[in-house]
Amino acid sequence: MLVTNVTALGVYRTGVFFFPHWLAVVTLAVIAVGYWAVSMRSIRRWLLVHITCMTVSYYMLVGGAVNEAFLRIDVLQPYYPQGMPSPVFGMVHSVVGVGFVVLLVALLRRQRQWLREPLG
Repeated sequence: MLVTNVTALGVYRTGVFFFPHWLAVVTLAVIAVGYWAVSMRSIRRWLLVHITCMTVSYYMLVGGAVNEAFLRIDVLQPYYPQGMPSPVFGMVHSVVGVGFVVLLVALLRRQRQWLREPLG
């Protein structure tokens, strides 16, 4: 994940630093907060912070993959015209978003069990 986001900062199709690059910066910040939470286990709810940050960072990675799929795969390109994307594009992103919300809720519900289990 780190390599993907760091290398994304060096990709310039249009020659300018724009929205996808800023999303990579935000994703790196979210990953940093998640790792910080693990290293500072003394803070309350460190596992909640870690799980949330890692899930959000993975969602941002998959969301970028959806965007790239619509831009680069010939069959999907008609659904992402210049300007406003089609409802199909929005629905795919909505399904991905709902899937990650369900995943996050499931992981957060299990966090109490993980905290009670001994490590090792």
